[in-house]
Amino acid sequence: MAVGAHRATFGRESKIRSILEANGGDVYKEVGTVEEELFIHRVKNFPVKEVWSKSIPQNIQALCWKVFLEKVEYSLGCSKPLQPKLSKVVSKKWKGYVEISKSSSYVEIRVWNEVAHSFEKKERKVEWKPPGLNKVKLNFDGSSVGIPGLAGIGGVIRDSSSKVLSMHSGPLGEGDSLKAELLALLKGLKLSKQADLKNLEIEGDSKIVISWTNSRGNAPWIYKHPLREIVSLAKELNASFTWIRRSANGIADSLAKQGVHKQQLFWALL
Repeated sequence: MAVGAHRATFGRESKIRSILEANGGDVYKEVGTVEEELFIHRVKNFPVKEVWSKSIPQNIQALCWKVFLEKVEYSLGCSKPLQPKLSKVVSKKWKGYVEISKSSSYVEIRVWNEVAHSFEKKERKVEWKPPGLNKVKLNFDGSSVGIPGLAGIGGVIRDSSSKVLSMHSGPLGEGDSLKAELLALLKGLKLSKQADLKNLEIEGDSKIVISWTNSRGNAPWIYKHPLREIVSLAKELNASFTWIRRSANGIADSLAKQGVHKQQLFWALL
C-alpha cells in the first residue's frame, strides 16, 4: 500500500510508517510541515485509485488497503490491532512477488519489512476528556477528498458533564484539508458566539492549524484573513487551543466527513 503512495509523492521511506500509523491514533507523530499534513490527509481520505501505483499487483493492493482500514475479517484468528500480524503477511507476499518478477528493488522489500515491524510498539490510544468546570469544549475537524477536492467541516460542543450542547456539519465546496480544518475552527467559533457559549476549550487534531492560532506569522498569506477572525473571536469568547490525537476527536471527524456530501450546513443546538 504505502510503497505506491510513497513512490508517487515523496522520496523518504520514513513516511510509510507515519502514514500507516495515521489510521491508528498516533496520527501526527512527527508531522511538522504543511506538506506532510496534506500528504497524511491525502492517504487517509483518497479512494484507492488515487493512492496506488499501477505497478503494484492488484491482490497486494487490496490486502494492504484492508490492513490499513482494519477491515479484514477477524476470523483469521488475529486479535486487534490487526496491522502488526497482517503487515508481516503482506511483507512476505510482496517479497515473494518481487523475487518472482524481479521488477522492483531491494529497497522496497526492506521498507515493507520495516513497516511490518513498526506496529509492534503498543499504539497509544487517547480518549476524549470533558472540559473543566464552568467551561465548554469545542472539538472541530475538516475533511477533504482531494488536494484540492470536495471538503467538509464538522464540530461538536460539550459541557463538563459530557452533555452535547451543539453539533454542526456542512460542505465547503472545493479545498484542501488545511483549508477545511481552518474554516471548521472558524465556523465552530462563530456558532459558539451565536449560541452565547463562552469559556471555550478548543481541540483539533491538526497540529498545523493549532500552531497557527498561537503564531499567526507562520501561516501562508492565503489563510491570514480567516486566522485573524479566529484570533479575534477566541479573545471575545475566552477560548484556548489544544492539539489532540485523532482518536480523541472521533465525533468531529465523523461530522466533517458527512459534511463533504451535504448540500448545506446542518446545525443542532441542544
